[in-house]
Amino acid sequence: MNSTLNPIKLQLSLILIIILSILGCERQVVKEIMMNDDNRYISELPIYDIEIRHQPEGAPFQVTVKVDGGFPNPCDYKHNETKITRSQDGREITINISMERSPSDPRYACITAEKPYQEDIDLEILSPGNYIVVVNGISKSFHIE
Repeated sequence: MNSTLNPIKLQLSLILIIILSILGCERQVVKEIMMNDDNRYISELPIYDIEIRHQPEGAPFQVTVKVDGGFPNPCDYKHNETKITRSQDGREITINISMERSPSDPRYACITAEKPYQEDIDLEILSPGNYIVVVNGISKSFHIE
């Protein structure tokens, strides 16, 4: 008799774990959406890699930052314009890219499928030297002679 109870207990335990996991995910999504006064969730866009390309001659120097990232699902979209700030000496350039999720409608479901994001950001560098570009926490350094 104990041998038949063990598989049943195991199955019930697994079902309970799955239900609790689903309920935990639902609560987290609702909490994130409700974080803002206008019922939208705004956060940094996940960035996977950045690439720095620049022309070696001629001031001002043209630098392009190629950004590769992705929205966690098709319901997310870019929030506002890309924000670029420079340190006081101009050697560190910080780029913030944010995403937005509108409040969810219980009649519709958003699938969990990544939507790729790419952007080329042009920068003008006035003088030679060492620079650092930080895009949503991903940093790369480069040198212009």
